[in-house]
Amino acid sequence: MRQTVSLILGLVLAAVASAEPVIEYHVDLSQRAQQVVTIEVAVPVIDGAAELVLPVWRPGRYGVLDFAATVREYAAFDANGASLVAEKIRKNAWRIETAGSTVTFRYSIFADSLGDRTRHVDDAHAFLSGSSVFVLSPPHRWDEHAVRIDRPEGWQVSTGLENEGGTWFAQDYDTLIDSPFEIGTHQTHSFEVEGVLTEVAVWGDVEPDWDQVETDFGTVARVQHQIFGGDIHFDRYVYIIHAYPGGGGGTEHLNSTVCQTTPATFRDEDRWKRFMSLIAHEYFHTWNVKRFRPAELVPYELDREDYTRMLWLVEGSTSYYDDLTLVRGGIIDPDDYLETIASSVASIERRAGRTRSSLTESSFDAWLKFWGPSSPDHSNTSVNFYSHGAMASLALDLLIREASAGDGSYDSVMRWLNERFEWRTNGYTYEDVITATNEAAGTVMRWYLDAHVTGRELPPMDRALLLAGIERVVDEDEDPGPLFGASTTSADGGRRVTRLLDGSPAFEAGLNIDDVIVAIDGASAASNDIDELLENASIGDTVAVTILRREALREVEVTLFAESPRSFSFEHVENPTPAQRETYEAWLWQAWPEGDED
Repeated sequence: MRQTVSLILGLVLAAVASAEPVIEYHVDLSQRAQQVVTIEVAVPVIDGAAELVLPVWRPGRYGVLDFAATVREYAAFDANGASLVAEKIRKNAWRIETAGSTVTFRYSIFADSLGDRTRHVDDAHAFLSGSSVFVLSPPHRWDEHAVRIDRPEGWQVSTGLENEGGTWFAQDYDTLIDSPFEIGTHQTHSFEVEGVLTEVAVWGDVEPDWDQVETDFGTVARVQHQIFGGDIHFDRYVYIIHAYPGGGGGTEHLNSTVCQTTPATFRDEDRWKRFMSLIAHEYFHTWNVKRFRPAELVPYELDREDYTRMLWLVEGSTSYYDDLTLVRGGIIDPDDYLETIASSVASIERRAGRTRSSLTESSFDAWLKFWGPSSPDHSNTSVNFYSHGAMASLALDLLIREASAGDGSYDSVMRWLNERFEWRTNGYTYEDVITATNEAAGTVMRWYLDAHVTGRELPPMDRALLLAGIERVVDEDEDPGPLFGASTTSADGGRRVTRLLDGSPAFEAGLNIDDVIVAIDGASAASNDIDELLENASIGDTVAVTILRREALREVEVTLFAESPRSFSFEHVENPTPAQRETYEAWLWQAWPEGDED
């Protein structure tokens, strides 16, 4: 039903073209020093009233953020400037009744949220992500929207929207809220990659090496263009980069992205490579979720949670392709990539939640257990659909290559989805993904998705990687030592428990979240971390843990057992078969390393 509604709206949009935008916003930044932005919007009236809604979440983050909580004041006026009553009918919605043909709604927002990439205004810049600041008139969602910005002299605007005479135009509301604005005195650089005008806007006290930016960003683009093949569905792309202390993370948009990092990234090679993984991740999203989306997200439900079981593909498969893009483009070495894979595999194998939740279940629960209210027990009851989804995608890629004798791959699945789905008209389902996978492999692959995506079995990483001549090497000489099972942070007089691993010695002994570990076997925890206090302990030992709980001292006995599994790495086999070598090179786009075979 949702797809049908979206298709009808798209057809109406294509058939009805107006000379002027139906909805136009006026952005006032005169109170930027106070972190306040004021917006005014004129809305046509239908049946004597206008209803305006501010979304409760933003695309790319599947968690309720309740932007309406930051609305400071609001007022409504008719076409003659006379005051009207703006009645709040829900936490994020207003109704305005009038006998006139239009109403004007003026509201101000406190904009101090930089880290979640929604809205941030101060005397240095303004960053506005549409769903957090622009109210929606539901009957006009698919009409043209426009934005005018009053800004200080010398401030420029970077956004994926097109500018005509100082006004930025969006085909519809959904395009508007998926095209964030960076406004200020940021640095900019433009270049072209295979017909795509690429613009990079950097806000922060840094000195970008524009040659390196152009080279590495261009490499990412060319690799991913080759993955998807065919015509590129955009001719302009904008990177908005925020470089500030503590910065990190990114958000994908239709033909732009917002990436945050620390200033050190621009002067440290290792940090730069990690940042390029973020760049590759967000650019890949320009297809995966911005071009083709799960059916549940077509169109977005902006007034409430919008549930989907496909985030393992939306985010997990994108996470698979971010570092894969870098190794294919020669930005990182294959050996570095294998280290990343080993780290990811170790994390998903050790996560207790894998026995209680599948990738599809964790995708559905993202609103609760990933972007929802934080709980220290979430890792015990869910899986990370980013890292776990990435490894499930990697194993599926190699198994498709095996089944198809090299004729198909996970790249084929991505291209299949890209060719058949477009966000304004239709979305894919789980069954569509199975069909795409079967066609790529040339055989039935439902067994894999049912077992490792909707089911709770771990991806068969060893079997899959061996197809490319990569084997797990366990450090047999390592003494894993005893497991304790509690994560802690510094606290007055000891270490405060912040997380407990389900089934671990600390969990079974009855330690609680927020307990303060004061001592272990009489040795103070005030100046030592837990590992230091247990460095002389052995598997099977019982240690006396003194804790402070609700201001009362008590002692808990914890019996230690072995930490499992041992550390391991993924290495090239000594004597690859021709098939392994061929798979490796087709997968990574790199030659099998010389000297790794006899």
